[in-house]
Amino acid sequence: MKLERYPDWSQRVANLIRERARRPFAWGVNDCAIFAADAVLAATGQDLALTFRGRYRSRRGAGHVLRAHGWANLEELGDSVLPRSTERPRRGDVVLYAGRNGNFLGVVWSAGVAGPDDTGVRLWPLDQDAILATWSVG
Repeated sequence: MKLERYPDWSQRVANLIRERARRPFAWGVNDCAIFAADAVLAATGQDLALTFRGRYRSRRGAGHVLRAHGWANLEELGDSVLPRSTERPRRGDVVLYAGRNGNFLGVVWSAGVAGPDDTGVRLWPLDQDAILATWSVG
């Protein structure tokens, strides 16, 4: 799916990150897949989470949703909704990142990768070795 970013996409995504800065991780509400989809929605107006938004509230439920769609993991989810990129990730692109608590979907932002954790959305270092996959957003 080819997406087009709004002319003011950067401000829209910045607003999302600011709004989520203190909203802790919550399955199905503010987890990595929902956050990444919300960033794409803010940037493009396309909701990539339509098929799974609001359908789970736990790790186990998220696993059921992944399997129900035929996705074995977050990488397969990303591949199913966005075009894979072999280029260095640009600001606003979605990445699969090897984090301290496991792999997560995040959004390249500033000098880091934004994604939810226990206290809210935070930035992890833009470490190319930790980026396992990149998907282009627009």
